[in-house]
Amino acid sequence: MKINFEFQLLLTASASATSYLLGGFDKSIQILLILAIFDYITGVFKSIINKNLSSYVGFKGIIKKICLFVVIVTTVQIENAIGQPETIHNLVAYAFIANESISILK
Repeated sequence: MKINFEFQLLLTASASATSYLLGGFDKSIQILLILAIFDYITGVFKSIINKNLSSYVGFKGIIKKICLFVVIVTTVQIENAIGQPETIHNLVAYAFIANESISILK
């Protein structure tokens, strides 16, 4: 299957920009991404089981996950501004990891 060059360029640029904004794709970001996806999937399954699946609630969940990563991007930019190495965004990521883990267990 041949993939269009423009699509490859767009995908590469998007991945590079995302990695830069998140301060790299280190273990804390990887774990947070996996847990956020898993939390969303378990929420969908829970809604299906309870027979109250709603696209509005699902969209709201996606917006919450996006805001979670916006906070990470903000902390990375604060670290860059004050010259602090990857301490703050890792702490924030670990707090979100704990929150996502608790959410999955509910």
